Amino acid sequence: MDMNGAIYDVFAETSAKAAGIHEGNLTYIGDDGLRRCKVCGKKLETILHFNSPALKHMDGMKVNCICICDKAQREKVEKEMQMLAKKSDAPIMRAECFKSKAMHDMVFKNDDSPNSEAGSTTRGYVRSFNNNSKWLFIYGTYGTGKSFYAACIANALIDKGYTVRMGTGADYEAEIFAAQDKAAAYQKLLDYDLLILDDFASERKSDYMFEVLYNIINDRYNAKKPIVFTSNMTTEETGNPTDPRIRRIMSRIWERGYPVEMVGQDRRKAGTAWK
Repeated sequence: MDMNGAIYDVFAETSAKAAGIHEGNLTYIGDDGLRRCKVCGKKLETILHFNSPALKHMDGMKVNCICICDKAQREKVEKEMQMLAKKSDAPIMRAECFKSKAMHDMVFKNDDSPNSEAGSTTRGYVRSFNNNSKWLFIYGTYGTGKSFYAACIANALIDKGYTVRMGTGADYEAEIFAAQDKAAAYQKLLDYDLLILDDFASERKSDYMFEVLYNIINDRYNAKKPIVFTSNMTTEETGNPTDPRIRRIMSRIWERGYPVEMVGQDRRKAGTAWK
């Protein structure tokens, strides 16, 4: 089944559940032509509208919803509907998340080491993710799959309806530098459900770069919003960075997050890098 068909089926299933909850309730037809509850007067039907061109054929779809007589059920269904609306924009969200289209295909189903520490930890991170999730620091030598697993996390969360941005320090520095309204640019990076900082501490080490990175990281630290880092740092370097600017950031990371060390050969040199 294609994505559009799957989304249609979920809406149809949610609509059927809502209809079942209010089966037998007294109803009437409102001025808008939609069925309403006689007890609270709220709508038991609604019309769906979609911004995504891919779902235009479903625009105007009538579905059942839940009135405030069962607030808990109503809130649950409304949350499902909101997440589904976000899912419908997944291609747009993916394009915003990644600079490279190749990362759209970096997903867990292409992982040939699902039972490794990195494979199980990153999958668990997605399963338990919420806006207060801990930070994740994926580190190790070149070519061991750090960016692959970070992209897998991003794609899995986008499929769940979360907003994610993945970039290097240089990407974020250029974005802040080019912005006329720098406060708004920082706020945009704070607003993502998850921010991924790829190749941390591998960038050119200018004071401006570290000022930008510290501001981004500190904003999310204060807001208790999650970050996933990837880094080529060694275990010794993570525990005792020689650069005081990195040391200041690492203190934030170890307070809020936990490490995943990637070991093994350089898969790029071996010709076994994930696609």
